Amino acid sequence: MKNTILQMLDDIDDIRENLKIWVVNKEIPLDERWEVFIESELGEARPFIVRFDSLGEGFVCYDGKIHIERYDVIDVSEIVEGLMDNDPSLIEAFKEEVLEKFVRTFKYDW
Repeated sequence: MKNTILQMLDDIDDIRENLKIWVVNKEIPLDERWEVFIESELGEARPFIVRFDSLGEGFVCYDGKIHIERYDVIDVSEIVEGLMDNDPSLIEAFKEEVLEKFVRTFKYDW
């Protein structure tokens, strides 16, 4: 059983590395790449703040357009939900940036 589990963990690492390459391939539709990235739950969980240039300074913060509290763990899919009333190009730019950084969650630890 131990060897089976260790092999599965190696396989997951290989899948994660392949996914990192696949999600940034702009020949594949963004919606398809985004769906696989979110459903896979293989993106990185960062223990610190991640800045997203596509959103600008202060967009996701305590008193920003998307409000979060200190030490909250933020899932990028929640940010996309919060962006739904914005210009679709902003949402697309944010998704592309997330895929490039391969970040699924981060902690708001200002």
